[in-house]
Amino acid sequence: MNTGILNAAAIAALLSTSLTAQAYVDDFNADTSAFYTITQTTDALATFAFDYSTLGIPVAPNTTDGTTRGLKMEANISAGTGQGITLHTLVPFTGDFVVKFDAWVNANGPFPGGGGGSTEFLTMGVGGDSATTNGSGGWFAATGEGGSSRDYRAYKDGAEQFAESGQFNAGLSSAGGGAHNASDPYYAAFGSIDVGALPQAGLFAQQTGISGAGSFGFAWHEVEMRVDADGGTAGATSVSLYIDGLQIATLDAGIGASFVTDGAVQIGYADLFSSVSDNAALSFGLVDNLRIAATASTAVIGAGCTGAGGVPDLAANNTPALGTNFQLAATNLDPIVPISTMVVGFNALPLPIDLQLIGLGAGCELFIGFDGLLTFPAAAGTGLFDFPVPASDALAGTPIYFQCAGLDSVALGGFTVSNAIEATLGF
Repeated sequence: MNTGILNAAAIAALLSTSLTAQAYVDDFNADTSAFYTITQTTDALATFAFDYSTLGIPVAPNTTDGTTRGLKMEANISAGTGQGITLHTLVPFTGDFVVKFDAWVNANGPFPGGGGGSTEFLTMGVGGDSATTNGSGGWFAATGEGGSSRDYRAYKDGAEQFAESGQFNAGLSSAGGGAHNASDPYYAAFGSIDVGALPQAGLFAQQTGISGAGSFGFAWHEVEMRVDADGGTAGATSVSLYIDGLQIATLDAGIGASFVTDGAVQIGYADLFSSVSDNAALSFGLVDNLRIAATASTAVIGAGCTGAGGVPDLAANNTPALGTNFQLAATNLDPIVPISTMVVGFNALPLPIDLQLIGLGAGCELFIGFDGLLTFPAAAGTGLFDFPVPASDALAGTPIYFQCAGLDSVALGGFTVSNAIEATLGF
């Protein structure tokens, strides 16, 4: 339990007003087309702030204001050729970052097979060049009704990747669709939706039957792409796709062809086939609640100064993910002192302050700004400090700093200090 001059709940509240939001957030409640470079073929369409409740689709799971507006995308509405549309963020992203959004893919029935021309793809990727339709960099695609032999696909630029490369979690074979096909047991948590029970069926008589096992369509899913700039083979970049927490594939720039993850984030929709939907009003993809931010991470700043227990050390036991409890472990404290103190700050100092100026021992330095002070229990020279990270996507990518200052029975000035920890809030 933490107590002190400023308690943890108060600091958490202060976070919401003191830090500058670093996340890219778009709820698509308004026309935000100006924030994207949109590339498309001639017969594709993006509709911003589309009210999807008009088609009986419920509110997306990560919506916080109850609205039912999102981005609607369509392709090959009538042309009879492969078509697509891709939105590239104007803001480029580099390093380690995470992309999250809610997605729904609709298709024309009846099911499980779907009506004529029902197989279309939601696309998503990173490392976009802001010029290519249907994806550049590392990107993925998923069908709505499971009508392709390869319903879950991954690409490096224009080159499709196959299960034999070891980049798909469902298996190592592409034979008959294999690890790419929605029918693979790995995808069993998806699909098998009674489309006839949805409100949509009351609007369109053809919307009957049960969607294919493993198929993406007719449900909201949280899609996540997690970029690790050195997480691939031999330190190459990688990007992993998750759907509702299930890891689908990891594109690894160290396996086979290389690709980049730095660049625009992409979301899109495509029909890779020439057949046209027999009811275009039923064939589309929806995206809502797009969030892009840095991966939650920690870094060590400086070093502590010697006391009765040695040099105090502060280390993170986990990462400061939004909505979780971030825990720090302080060790090498004075073993006879039952309490220690945590300095919490919202910025690092350009140069550390030499605490010998206020009577502490050699090597004692303050590395962070002073915005709050908390005490926490310690025993035998060790203490655990818990900090509740607010569950606010708008705070993703922002740093908060911690440094332990402990009473010490032998240190000059009666105190020792630890190193500092920079904690970057994120996904």
